Amino acid sequence: CDVQPDKAEHAFRWQESVGDMRDAMLGSCSYNGSLIAVGGLSDQAGVYRLLGGRWRQEAARLKGERLWACWSGPLAQVIAVGQGGTIYHHNLEGWHQATLPEEVANATLYSVWGMPDGSAVAVGGGLPGPRDQAVILHWDGESWTRADASRITTKNLRGVWGSAADNYWAVGDDGNIAHFDGTLWTKVCLLYTSPSPRDS
Repeated sequence: CDVQPDKAEHAFRWQESVGDMRDAMLGSCSYNGSLIAVGGLSDQAGVYRLLGGRWRQEAARLKGERLWACWSGPLAQVIAVGQGGTIYHHNLEGWHQATLPEEVANATLYSVWGMPDGSAVAVGGGLPGPRDQAVILHWDGESWTRADASRITTKNLRGVWGSAADNYWAVGDDGNIAHFDGTLWTKVCLLYTSPSPRDS
């Protein structure tokens, strides 16, 4: 950790920057010209920021559970999501834990993506119940609400990305892909074509 490589070698070598850290780091995002990594212990959230070439704890140990992903947007906004329905927002005033709908308080949120207007979508799953149903949450800048995921036949969505408020894509277990058109989330059916003999 303390030994710096020669400048000529610097571009070709990975460095460990936090030698005494025991947290699992599971996601990262860029923020205001630097980087943020999120993760934590199994029952505690951890957030680190790259400053001056070294990773430093961004906030005191947060009260929520382990974080899985983060997204950064305009106006110094960061959203981090994780286990136990944990969502943290960061703005110029610091980190704040979000309040979620009670029925998703025990969900694991694996991914989050937002838009320049500050709205966002978080996806995950893991809720107990008789039916496999993913968890999708929408942030409108004021509150998180649960979206209808009944058309998506998986219990876990693992990633989400969007190009506009009416064009989000999410992927999950069992080969599931879902799309949001601004109104509804629907499962996308894949057309699989076997390779021809000459392609193999």
